[in-house]
Amino acid sequence: MKLHASRRYEIHRSKLDRNRKPKRTFRYYFVPIFVVLVLLGIPFFFSYASFFSIQEIRIEGLTTVVPSDVENFARIELDRKRLGLFPQKSTFFLHKKRLQERVQSEFSFSETSVTLYHRELVISASEPIAEIIFLNQATYFFLDLTGGIVAPLNASERNGIRMRLGLPVETAEDELVTMRPIQPTTPVISNTLQEDILSGEPIFTSEEVSTILFFDDEIRRLGIGILQYEIEGTGSKWLRAQTELGIAILFELTVPVPDQIETLTVVLDQYSDQLSELEYIDIRFGNHVFVK
Repeated sequence: MKLHASRRYEIHRSKLDRNRKPKRTFRYYFVPIFVVLVLLGIPFFFSYASFFSIQEIRIEGLTTVVPSDVENFARIELDRKRLGLFPQKSTFFLHKKRLQERVQSEFSFSETSVTLYHRELVISASEPIAEIIFLNQATYFFLDLTGGIVAPLNASERNGIRMRLGLPVETAEDELVTMRPIQPTTPVISNTLQEDILSGEPIFTSEEVSTILFFDDEIRRLGIGILQYEIEGTGSKWLRAQTELGIAILFELTVPVPDQIETLTVVLDQYSDQLSELEYIDIRFGNHVFVK
């Protein structure tokens, strides 16, 4: 079939029109760029808009740790940026679990919770009760009722204990760190073997801690002040109490405290005129008392 010249021209032009790329206008480039900018701008808006920023931090449940210390630490953490771009002080980008873990680790709290109420951040914490101070290899530790390590003492706290024991103080590198209040009667136990302490391993059992605290209370009722206790290794079942009288009292952790205190009372009465001459009283073996 033959085509006229005009028909062939129309077919050829229609093929050229189909192969010809459309001319890209300004809108072609502007729309996707605008969409990308909007998508990027939304998280930045929520990150830096004051309406979505955490304005107040409230600290609850503390007894010895200063709340402002926890608040200042939390604000430093909130200024840290997620993905290097978005500060956590924005309610949308707050990593509550990470903040909770950081606060609990920094202050050695037993429990910590982080709650957000609109633009107020509430940090509730529970402090472990430090019942005993344990000295091992020149490091002082707080122990709780379970016999586990709560936290090491800072330099200011160590110096407080060293002054109490009549030892020279150290140069405190952390003088600005808050000094947790330590009762003057909190027992101090020194490990004479200077062992390596395994992380997470308790120093004493809860029963042994109760026995030590009970003995400490009872001997003070007798009017005898205790400077410190000594133990020959963490597995030992007896302690040496260094008293303000200059006498050491050796007692057993597995023997009932009332029985040992009763024995000690009898010995103190018998040697009342010679106490200044005694070196130690060993009440670990019931009626078999050793005095030197």
